[in-house]
Amino acid sequence: ARRAGLRVPAHVLERYCAAMDVVGPHARRSCCFTKNYTRYFKGAGSVLVPLLPCGAAVEEPKTSERLVPLRPRFFSPREIANLHGFPPDFCFPDAISRKKRYELLGNSLSVQVLARLIGFLFAPPETAAELAVAAESAAGSAPPTTEVADSI
Repeated sequence: ARRAGLRVPAHVLERYCAAMDVVGPHARRSCCFTKNYTRYFKGAGSVLVPLLPCGAAVEEPKTSERLVPLRPRFFSPREIANLHGFPPDFCFPDAISRKKRYELLGNSLSVQVLARLIGFLFAPPETAAELAVAAESAAGSAPPTTEVADSI
């Protein structure tokens, strides 16, 4: 029932599907989620298609006929918080609406990434070079640490 409220409405798909960034549950990238997520559909964040097989992509041009069987939905605020590295016990007060949660999460930064960037910025040159090499090797080998589609 909670996921049904995240479904992209049919009239939105018909009008804006070509402009939507669509990702599957195994994707390792998404568009930046902005405070206008779920209200604007171009450049405001990705749409999740849970039935997209691993490694597959939606055929271009994207049409509502191709997307509807894949049951496209918006990411939940909790999933966006996961992607931004918020701790698992982070939650909004019940009085905060879903719309406001998207606004508050929009354009937020990953605390872990920001901490590394600040550490790199203020590190002595030799340490900065070591950090850059370590980050580069970790980026190519580390699998995603957050399950997205199942963590509402």
